[in-house]
Amino acid sequence: MPLSARSVRFYRRCTVRREKKPEAPSFDRLPSPRSEKKETSRRTDLPRTIDLDGTSVSYLLHRSSRRTIGFVIDESGLRVTAPKRSAIHTIENALIEKRKWILDKLDYYRNRRQAKPAPLNWQDGTVFPYLGRELTLHLEKSATLRPVFRLDENSLAIRLSPENPVTVADHLKKWLKTQAREIFTGRLQLYAEKMNVRFDSFGLSGAHTRWGSCSAKRHIRLNWRLVHCDMSLIDYVVIHELAHLSEMNHSPRFWAIVKKWYPDPAKARKTLQDLSPVLFSLFAETD
Repeated sequence: MPLSARSVRFYRRCTVRREKKPEAPSFDRLPSPRSEKKETSRRTDLPRTIDLDGTSVSYLLHRSSRRTIGFVIDESGLRVTAPKRSAIHTIENALIEKRKWILDKLDYYRNRRQAKPAPLNWQDGTVFPYLGRELTLHLEKSATLRPVFRLDENSLAIRLSPENPVTVADHLKKWLKTQAREIFTGRLQLYAEKMNVRFDSFGLSGAHTRWGSCSAKRHIRLNWRLVHCDMSLIDYVVIHELAHLSEMNHSPRFWAIVKKWYPDPAKARKTLQDLSPVLFSLFAETD
């Protein structure tokens, strides 16, 4: 029976409601401008190059919420942290103004890489630094797999089974880290109380370029290799990082705090710089 005109119009309306336009798969959709902006904001370290007194210097530019332009130079090169709205010419003018310091620092790390000593061969009779003094390593045989350490004034004995699969270097490194954590914790607590500051957490660092760090979240990290140095140098790094809890920069106010508790920081910094090539090379990179 033929449909009435009214029925035909009703059928057509229902058909239109049922027939939806196919939706493209999610992986075919173009990212929204907001998501593009978010993705771009993650790529904050931008490589750049500048000419400083005829020398082409490469650096990584990092944008942050800080108010001033900061420089960090280590074995990986130059890193610049600048406020988000700082113009490139403002950043480059700051680099030009600091060009002598930058070039000297880059030369220092370049020369240090070239003069880097070979790692020690950890065997019976090896001499190594510990808390500023020299210790002679003595290896003794043991029937148990668990190593036993005995520290004397001028020596460190390790009783170790020949069947223990772990290398002497690994055992010694673990022991040094244990000592470092205990010693550094005590010095941090001592000076934090004296300086009337509070740190929220502490951890060991294994970096090959820095002796210590302090974050905005009041987290302090100290390089475990400081355990090779005498207590005076350990105290300098401890005081340096605790001072950052009051001044998160290296301004005159920061150094005034450091000098109040450590009268000659320049001498300590120079000593650490001179010791760094040796202390960072005692263990192989894989150790």
